Amino acid sequence: MKEKFFWTLSAVLAICGLALTSCANSESSDSDAESVETQAVVKNEPDTYLAAIERYLVNDIAVNYAPAEYHIPVDLIVAVNESNPDSVLVWGDFWIENYNLSADTLLFVSGGSHPGLMHVAKDGDAYKVVSFDAVADGSDFLPSAKKIFGDNFEPFQKMNSNDELRKELRRMTILAYVKQNNIPATMYKDYGWDPVALEK
Repeated sequence: MKEKFFWTLSAVLAICGLALTSCANSESSDSDAESVETQAVVKNEPDTYLAAIERYLVNDIAVNYAPAEYHIPVDLIVAVNESNPDSVLVWGDFWIENYNLSADTLLFVSGGSHPGLMHVAKDGDAYKVVSFDAVADGSDFLPSAKKIFGDNFEPFQKMNSNDELRKELRRMTILAYVKQNNIPATMYKDYGWDPVALEK
């Protein structure tokens, strides 16, 4: 069974400079990730496995954090196996970020990273997450990550080491969310850090 490797829409847009269009087989700007196939993924389509994952992050994961006005999922997808449409396997680092709006700035309230393997199945005309194999915390992180990611562990490590890619993915994901939901925000801000402009 062959998996597809890609980052996600926002990372692809940052690398390719395109808007919601495919950029398959393009070279990543990170030399360590040259073997990774980059594909654009349109977020928030109602009947995709990625939409199901984002619903899961908002509805099942975000509720475990301090409450906020807005819940923004940020998907760093490592690989996908779609050989069985009734059991799509999606490996990645799945973030949920919760924000409150103050004037024109989204203030980070709570959230975090949830790496692992999502098991997604068809539910009528849509998809749903049926289970999530989460990487453990602390000293169990590395052995559990190796077990869960398997052959995808090296691409997972490469993605996690690319801070610039993750920052740009985060910025563009928040920007897309703001535009889609007509939120009057031009910046986002983490506690203790300077605000970051959503549009360059």
